[in-house]
Amino acid sequence: MIHGMIIALFYAFYESFRLKMAKTEHLKLIKQGQAAWNAWRQANPSIKPDLIKSDLRTENLNGADLSHAKLGWANLTGMELGNLNFSHAKLDRAELSHANLAGADLSHAILAGANLSNACLAGADLRGASLIGAILHSADLDGAKLNNAKLYGADCRNVSFGKADLSGTELGKANFSGSNLREANLTGAKLYLTDISGAIRAGADLSQIKRY
Repeated sequence: MIHGMIIALFYAFYESFRLKMAKTEHLKLIKQGQAAWNAWRQANPSIKPDLIKSDLRTENLNGADLSHAKLGWANLTGMELGNLNFSHAKLDRAELSHANLAGADLSHAILAGANLSNACLAGADLRGASLIGAILHSADLDGAKLNNAKLYGADCRNVSFGKADLSGTELGKANFSGSNLREANLTGAKLYLTDISGAIRAGADLSQIKRY
């Protein structure tokens, strides 16, 4: 039994050390610039980069492939991230306030609890993304694709959803106070009966939503 515990502790230590080294290596690579980073990504398609809790504010990520990357708790505040590929990335609890994500591919990304306040997400692809509990206060989501995304419990106060596609989106418990939903497509969106008043005040057309 003691022998088994020692082996288990050894493997736990080894795994922790391996992950720490991988994160250090991945951070060094991203600092080398877009060309070196993308070349490494293409040569190692099965590796999901570990940049958890990294402060990337001083890095130039223009053109970098960040799909499937682990960016939970990362600091990307105020960064220029327009048109970047974040598809299937894990950005839970990431700091993205005031960031420019216009046209970015965030499809199927995990943004649960992320801070996107005052961020520009105009025209961004957020189809299938998880924004559960995300802070979107005063963000620009004009023309964004949010089909089948999850915004349960999200802070959507003062958000502009002009011509955004929210069809099939989970909107339960989201706060839409002061937001603009007048031109948004809400076909098949899921909204709890208790949340309808806030959506109405935001100008939403509730004729095609699913009420619970």
